Amino acid sequence: MTLVCRKLILTLLLSGSALCGTPSAHAQSNTAAAVALFDEGRTALRSGDLDVACAKFHESNRMAPAVGTAFNLANCEEKRGRLATAWVLFRQVAAQMKPDDPRLSVATERASALEKRAPRVIFSVDERTPADARVRLDDLELASASFGSAIPIDPGEHHAVIRSARAQPRTLRFVIAEGETTTLELTAPATALPALPQAPLPPVTDAPTGSDRILGLERPKAILLAGGVGAAGLAIGVITGIIGLHAQSVGDGECAAATRTCTRRGYDANQSAKEMAAVSSVGFVFAILGGGAVGYLYFTAPTNSRSEASLGVGGRW
Repeated sequence: MTLVCRKLILTLLLSGSALCGTPSAHAQSNTAAAVALFDEGRTALRSGDLDVACAKFHESNRMAPAVGTAFNLANCEEKRGRLATAWVLFRQVAAQMKPDDPRLSVATERASALEKRAPRVIFSVDERTPADARVRLDDLELASASFGSAIPIDPGEHHAVIRSARAQPRTLRFVIAEGETTTLELTAPATALPALPQAPLPPVTDAPTGSDRILGLERPKAILLAGGVGAAGLAIGVITGIIGLHAQSVGDGECAAATRTCTRRGYDANQSAKEMAAVSSVGFVFAILGGGAVGYLYFTAPTNSRSEASLGVGGRW
């Protein structure tokens, strides 16, 4: 088929093929509305208003499905850059046509060309991926059977939300270009806080009894233990806070506020900053509790125990 012939067939398709066929009596009102919407879509398409044109064609085809309307919708979606959407529509149009339909070759050629241009995203899994992981890609819900497959999507910005009963939801935002294939890893382990160091408990010997023993420990030992926990909490809070601030500065530098997008490095840095902030908060809580315990044990102790605690000696400590 020559280029001139293909253009002639395409022009005839876009100008009136949606109007072929006589509607049944009970659907005349829907058909009339669909025809009006189709005409408005053609007018918007000629003026270059692709968003309005595609919306009109979509609504017209919803009210009274027709091969010509679907063809116009596919053409409109391709013009505004929604390549995967247009590819699916052209495939559907070709599947509805009879083998001797002269429009079939045009729809098939357009679908074949778009299949090569449409970008794709692959969600990869490994041993760390939860068995119940699910992904919501824009408005599309994906289960495990889709993982590892190249999913055609439209060029532009997208977001994928990874969910699992064993982990916090994780959102990935990415931008993909025509013909590009990108791979996203579905490693979403549950966030765990590091264990706080604890001072070893000394063996209990023949220590004083009564109000001068706290949870089986001599009061001076209990004061020192509480102080150790508080000091450890303070150290963890300060160190992780510094690490978190550094990670946040890296994330801010790798993210664009105007487009609300981040590089992978920026996203990971922001996640690290959030985790370090949580650990830092826990550390400061332990520091406050430890300091409060020290104050309470010291000021409620008998005079002789208070003196021993101040010197750091007493009994067999």
